[in-house]
Parts: sequence; structure tokens; C-alpha cells
Amino acid sequence: MAHTFKKAGRATALLLVGSVVVPAFAEASHSLSPGVSTPAQVQKRAHLRKIVEASGASSAGNSAPVRMHRRGHRPAISEGSGILAAGAMAPAPDTQIMVTAQKRNERIQDVPLTIAVLSPEQLISSNRTTFKDYLLQVPGVSLEQGAPGRSIISIRGVSSTSGNPLVGFTIDDVPFGASTYLGLGNDLHPDLDPADLASIEVLQGPQGTLYGASSMGGLIKYVTRSPSLTQSSGHVELDGSAVAHGDAGFSFRTGYELPVIKNVAAIRVSGFYRREAGFIDDPSQGRTNVNDSRAYGGRISLVAHLTDRLKLHAGALYQGNESNATARVDTDVDLDPLTGPYQHRRLPGTDGYHSEVQFYNLALDQDFGFATLSSLTGYTHTDFFAPQDYTQQFGYFIPLLYEGSNVGVRFAERSRVRKISQELRLASNGNHSISYIAGLFYTYESTKLTQGVVPVDAVSGNAVPLDPALVATIPQTYAEYAAFVNLTYRFSRMFDIQAGGRISHNEQKFVETDTGMLGGAVLPGSSRGSPFTFSVSPRFHLDRGMMLYGRVSTGYRAGGPNTSPPPGIQAQFGADKTRNYEVGLKSEIPRAHLTANFSAYYIDWRNIQASMTDPTTGFSYYSNQGKANIKGGQVDFLYRPLAGLTIAGSTAYTDAEIAQNSTAGAAIYTLKGDPLPYVAKWSATGTFTYRWSLSSGVKPYVSASVAYTGARHTSFVATSDLPRLTLPSFTTVDLRMGADFSRFSLTVFAKNIGDERGYVGADAIQAAGPFALTLITPRTIGMSLSAKL
Repeated sequence: MAHTFKKAGRATALLLVGSVVVPAFAEASHSLSPGVSTPAQVQKRAHLRKIVEASGASSAGNSAPVRMHRRGHRPAISEGSGILAAGAMAPAPDTQIMVTAQKRNERIQDVPLTIAVLSPEQLISSNRTTFKDYLLQVPGVSLEQGAPGRSIISIRGVSSTSGNPLVGFTIDDVPFGASTYLGLGNDLHPDLDPADLASIEVLQGPQGTLYGASSMGGLIKYVTRSPSLTQSSGHVELDGSAVAHGDAGFSFRTGYELPVIKNVAAIRVSGFYRREAGFIDDPSQGRTNVNDSRAYGGRISLVAHLTDRLKLHAGALYQGNESNATARVDTDVDLDPLTGPYQHRRLPGTDGYHSEVQFYNLALDQDFGFATLSSLTGYTHTDFFAPQDYTQQFGYFIPLLYEGSNVGVRFAERSRVRKISQELRLASNGNHSISYIAGLFYTYESTKLTQGVVPVDAVSGNAVPLDPALVATIPQTYAEYAAFVNLTYRFSRMFDIQAGGRISHNEQKFVETDTGMLGGAVLPGSSRGSPFTFSVSPRFHLDRGMMLYGRVSTGYRAGGPNTSPPPGIQAQFGADKTRNYEVGLKSEIPRAHLTANFSAYYIDWRNIQASMTDPTTGFSYYSNQGKANIKGGQVDFLYRPLAGLTIAGSTAYTDAEIAQNSTAGAAIYTLKGDPLPYVAKWSATGTFTYRWSLSSGVKPYVSASVAYTGARHTSFVATSDLPRLTLPSFTTVDLRMGADFSRFSLTVFAKNIGDERGYVGADAIQAAGPFALTLITPRTIGMSLSAKL
């Protein structure tokens, strides 16, 4: 059917942001010449804003006004503190878990904060190789999945579906990911395959003193493998699995390391390919298992002892991820599927994503005897593209812009981030009455975000000869400078105090260019801020195996500029901050073969970055509004009653609530006491593992684990008459058995053996429904085989 554009009068504009015109809609693009917005153009934008709001369209999983640059959707291991994750294998009885949480190598039981450590080897053997698999095994950590390729992670209830990032990420102590919402920093994360990782550390609570912005809820640290300077070794791994209600998946991993010059330099090379099985069908397209995904990549690393006191560590990593669709099922307000229990309906060519990550790092360590000077340089290059079906969201105004009944809407989004960082730090050596870490930090980010609302054929999803409604391009720069110090003073063998502070300064600039039928605007903006964070941690060593600690720490996420703020609205919003009060006990009781840790905390979150709506123009913007209070606790244990038998568990309680009613003009409706989104009040994990040896030298083992995630509330809504969903609790049980031979290991695993139907994200297709809910992976049964080379 031919389509014609309805001229003038009824055309209005959406507020979008973006960067490069995406190839998927470039051929349909017939842009207007950019220029400064006229009063008439502003009035058109405001008019369409009100039309969209009246239609109930929502791009964010709630009914907040459409604000494209905040993201298309808002989707919401731990044997615990000081213990390996429940989804991973416990350490051998004669070994200690070492972590780098405080930027130096320490026993985990000596670090005054709650940490979960994940073993990559055990994640691979149990087929838990992505965020959606293993973070759900960490009590106190929430994962909200929704829009293609994206997820929002929150720790200890510090949860928000808008604004800048809340959880930080590092790879070998180098920060990863964008620091701003314009770079999609809140929901694009390094979901690295465990193939070349030594460990994954999850630090709970604000980490602003040592790690700076975006770690106000906590931090996830990837620690990569280093090659041996003395011997060559390699491995190859192959696994296959079948998913209930879906198809089959498989993965292949290999790596090899060797000394280039023995005791001087060594190199390691690794690679992997992984296909995740699909289990969602799309009857509108006549396709099955549409949410299958692929991941592939590799890494090369070099370690060299240039002198007796100067060491070099360099690495280069590449990873690609892609999927044809999400694991979302369409439901009504009662969570009943609209078609089938594993089905959704999407416009062809939408609901998938493609991403690529390149990461390079160089570390130099010079030992001066009294202290070690370290230089850490990093460069990150990420590209992300995800087209989404917005036909229902914007269906109300399609007839206002286009003639014809077969017009669909594709929302196409591309993000590009280039980030360089440099840290120089000096850390004292030895065990003295005073120890310290002091450093300087710099990072510069260049991001480019492109978003467009594009008309397509409603049946085929193909491009049609019509102009896009709007294409927005926003290049942005972010620069941050910081200085930090952390001191420990030992009053005696039993008592010491850690104290530290960090002063930062950031500057941000952007220029938004709107083109398309409703474009014609060039909108610059900028912001700056200088936050300060601190931490104080007294430690009481009651005996060698027991430590009582307290901790007061702060975290922040950077503020930023408002894109095209309405008249009279501030051009920038400020940083919000958390202050964490925590007490804990870490204990090891060798005679009882027991390790047990306890922690309790209270978090005061103020000046929360909130989306607001101007009542006159209908434009949305960010402001610092409101506060939240979070209180909780966690208990972790690891028990070895018999040789080869390990029982471990962790339980977390998190009570996260809004502390005051929402203010006038807020884009969300909240009352004091409303729970924060996607935070389970209770979560728990438990693991049973038994290993033994046969006379032949074969070492069999069996393992069972259980994980519980409590009920969670979805994103806030715009008004009191709109539904805010409650996702029900769910429990998964995994089984694993296998044997280690001299050179080979064989594992048979079953995940989610009860085929539990758990939801980990929800987006409103329209404000009052229907909804798109993200499912956990159904029952999966498979086998893994690995060999040493």
C-alpha cells in the first residue's frame, strides 16, 4: 500500500537524543536542515508530547513521558561475604581466598566490607556464563533485564531506572563503561565470558573513595588470568546443552600460555565461541526460538619482569555479542500470557541487538622497597546497536503523520563509547603501623548516541519511502580528574582504623542535533561538578580468626547536563550520594571447620536523580529530588564437616523504600514507603558439594545448589491510576556431577531442574498494559568436557 506524508499542521515532535544515523533507517531518512529551534517548533514538540502521553505510550517500562536518551526500556555468588559464591566451588581447606577489593592483595576475611567471589572455572562447568545466570546467585544483588542487550544492576537496594550509572565495573582495576546516561552507562555492562578470567569480585556498598563515580551501590571487578613465567600449559573446553521449550546450545573455549623467556616474560592467548539456546517463539513471524544468542571473542596478554623490581602486564580483549530477540513474553496486567507462555509478537527486524567490545590495558609496577608505584592505563571501545518495535507505543499518532494503515514504527538506537583512563598510585609495602595507598586518576570519554523513530512496513518490517519522524544525534564528552588516599593506622595487633577520601572534578559537554520531519534543532549543553567521598573503617581483631568491623562510606554518581531543558529549568542536574553505615563480623573457626560472616547496614540516599516533566511544555528533564532509606543485613557461612564435603549458604535481607512523596512535576508517582524497583526483600543461596578420590586416581564429585529470589516491584509509574506490577518470587535448583581425571574433566549439569518460571524484568508496552516480561532460562540439561594441553 502506498503511504503519503500528512503535511504540516498536525505534525509535532518528540524529544529524542542520539548520535549517528543508523544504517537500518538511513535509507528512509530525509532530514531537515538543522538549526536553532523556532517558537513554532518548540510548540509542535510540546503538542506531540501531550499526544504521546495521552496515548499512554511509554519507552521506559512505566508511563513516564517518552525520553528516548534515557533508554528504550528499563529492565530491573555468594556463599557470601568473604566466601565463594554459592554457584561456585569452595576453596580447598588449605587455601585462602585472596581479593584486590582495596587495590592490594589481601585475605578476604581481613577486608572490612561484604564481598562475594565467583570462580570462573565453576561457572563454566555449571553453564553459568552470563550476567543473567550468575548474578541471580548473589544475595543482595538485583538484575533487571528488558531492552535488547541491556540490563540494570543494583546492589544493596540502591536501584534506579534512570540517571547515570549506580554500579561500577573494572577489568584489572581499569574502569569500564560510560559514566553517563547519554552513553547508556546505566544499562550497558561488560558481560564478559569467564573463559579468561581468574575471578569475579562483587563489592557491596559504596566504593567511592577508591573507585570514584558510579560505584555508589557497589562494584563488580573482573580479574583476568596472567600467564605463568615458568611453564607452558593450555586447555580446551566443549559443552552442549538443551533447553526445555527451546532448542540446543553449545560453546567452545581454548587457551594456551607459554614463557617467551623463562622467568622473564610470558604470553597467553585464548578464544571462545558460545551459542545460547532460544526458547521464545514469535507466531506473528512464524519463527521459533527467536531469542537464541551468540557470543565470541578472545584475549591476548603479556607479563614481563623488565627488571627485578619493574613488572609489566599488558592485555588486549575483544568480545562480540548478538541476539535476534529478547527473552520477553507478552502478558496482561495479571501476568497471564497473551498468546503462549513462551511467546511474544514483534515487528520483523526488531527486538535484537549487536554489540562489540575492545579493551586494552597496560600496567607497570615499580617496587621501591618501601612502596610500589603503579601506573594503569586503559582504553575501551564499545559499539552497540538495537532496533525495537514501538508500533504500539506510538500507534496513536501514526495517523497524524502518515497516511495508510500498514505503517509500523521502529525505534533504532546506536551507541558508541571511546574511553581512556590513567591511574597513578603509590602503595606502601610491608606490615607497618601505618600503611597507605594514594593516587591520581584521569578519564576522558567520547560518546555518540543516535536514536530515531522510523516508519516501516507493519507486516514485513522493511523500509518504506517515508521520512523518519525524528532522528536525534548527541555526541558528548566527559572528563574527570581525581585524587585519593586511603590510610591504615594500627594502634595494636588487635585494633586499627582505615580512613580515606577522594576529591573529584568532572566536566561534560554535548550538542544535540534533531533532524527528520519534526527536527531542525541544534541544542548544546554542559555541566560540571566536584564531589567528595570518604570512608572510615575501624577493625577489631578479636583473635587470629575473628574480626569485628565498622564502616562508614560514601558514594556518588556524577550529575550531568539536561538535554534541551524547558525555559526556567536548570541546565544541569547534580550528583546524588549515598552514605553507608555498616557493622560486620568475619569469623573462622578451624576446630569447627566453619567460616561464618555477618553484616548489617543502613544506607541514606539523598538528592536522587529523578525524571521531571515541565507542565507547560511537556518536556522532560532531570532534577535532584527526594531521598530513600535502605536497611538490611547478610549472613554467609561455609562449613566442612567431613573431608571433601562443603556446605555453604548466604541469606540477604534488603528493605529499600522511598523516604518521601514525589514532588509536583515528577515524571513518576511515589509515596513515602514505596519500595524501590526490582529489589527483593529476601534472597538466598545454598550449595552442597562432595568430592572424593578413587584408587584409580579419578576424583568424582556431586553438587547441588538452590537460589531464592523474593518478590519485587517493577518501575515506578506516572500516576496513581496506572498499575505497578509485582513480580512473584521464584526458586531454582541446580544439580551437577562429574569427575576429574589426570588430564580430563567431565561434568553433567542440570539448571533450573524444576523448570521454574521466574521473571527478571518488566516493560509496559503501553502505560496500562500489555506488558513485556523477561523470563529466566527454563530447565537446561547438558554436559561439559575439558582437557589440559
